[in-house]
Amino acid sequence: SLKARSKRADAKGAAAEPSVGTVSGEPWWTPAELIARFYTAFSESLPAKLAFLAIGAGLLVGLAVLVPKVEVGYKEADLAKKGSYLARGIKAMNEQVYSQHLEELVVFGTGVDYTRDQSRILQTYELLRQSEWSAYGSGLGRTGAAANTWLNSMYESAGVAPHWNLYNDSVDPGWAFYDDFHLWRKPQVFLEPRYPAGDIDYLSFGGLFAGLLYSVNSFPYSSADGPDDYSSDNKIVLSWQRVELDMTKLQHTDDRVQMVRDFKAITQGSGLNVYMLGEQYTQLEQFLNLDNYFWQAAGISMLAVFVVALLLGMSWCAAALIAAFALALCVEVYGSLYLFDISYQTLACTSMLMSIGISVEFVAHPVAAFEFAVGTRSERLAEAMRRTALPVLEGAISSFLGFAFLAASDFEFVTKYFFEIGRASCR
Repeated sequence: SLKARSKRADAKGAAAEPSVGTVSGEPWWTPAELIARFYTAFSESLPAKLAFLAIGAGLLVGLAVLVPKVEVGYKEADLAKKGSYLARGIKAMNEQVYSQHLEELVVFGTGVDYTRDQSRILQTYELLRQSEWSAYGSGLGRTGAAANTWLNSMYESAGVAPHWNLYNDSVDPGWAFYDDFHLWRKPQVFLEPRYPAGDIDYLSFGGLFAGLLYSVNSFPYSSADGPDDYSSDNKIVLSWQRVELDMTKLQHTDDRVQMVRDFKAITQGSGLNVYMLGEQYTQLEQFLNLDNYFWQAAGISMLAVFVVALLLGMSWCAAALIAAFALALCVEVYGSLYLFDISYQTLACTSMLMSIGISVEFVAHPVAAFEFAVGTRSERLAEAMRRTALPVLEGAISSFLGFAFLAASDFEFVTKYFFEIGRASCR
């Protein structure tokens, strides 16, 4: 009958229509269709969704907890070839230098008026010498006259500065300073006859102290003749003094960074153009505000991902989801540094910021496919993953293969800061 034929046609048409998970008409056993079937079942199972949510949240929280444990700094041995003589030498040197002291410079720069600012110079140096990072006063540091500044040495040289403490300020009056200074540093055995006979014996060891202990004759001077001009018109342009560091307290980069912060506070608090100079400070300067700059850059990158997603036609929710996952991966890579024994420094920060861009490859495609799919939520999820799961997986594999060869490097630095961080970004 006509009615029966109509029912058979409807049944035949329904059979011809692909069900969810076979929307492409491909066989059920193809990878894309198997993925679609899996996500169809997954979307309909509340326990499965809760389990995956718990795993993801646990991984994020667990790695985020490790972030404060990541060591700031660098390891010199990482720069040497694995097992090389240089690597062993660096390790041995570091183990020995921690039981000794290291000297770095405090510079009293241009603009310091030595006729007026002597008190602040002496006070600043005394604060540095009394800090917890100083080796002075310990078995590792100098003591006595050898621990003085060149100013102290000048004032303690008998008969050189007869007007010292004239106004009870423990310094030379401004009008007498350069006369006494040049007399003290001038290489001579007897003092010039400027004092009453019998007051002093005219023997002068000031020039000896100046030349051998403090090298004041190497200071820049205002005169074209430099240190050879002993007239009171020849002014000091800048001077410096060594500060001995107690390396037993500076074995970790966190302590070194705190030392630089403390010394900066002291020098800047002087109100003078005073600063620390040396390899320690040059290497550590990058760490003072590195974390602040990193999180600012991460926030700006996340905002850029959000805005670009909106411009590509995604909804506010989808754009926010992509940006949130990008930041989550960045945090997970950060925590992974602790597991891989990688120090937190500029190169690691750069790689972590790059992970935000890499994460878009893994998140944006499935979210975009879900956004533009039609049907129920389960159907849209299945269709999105059927179309994007394999390409995303292939992208992860190709990205990993691009730097996998770095794992065979003979240099620990390459293995840690390029291979390990890249692997964490693609997991």
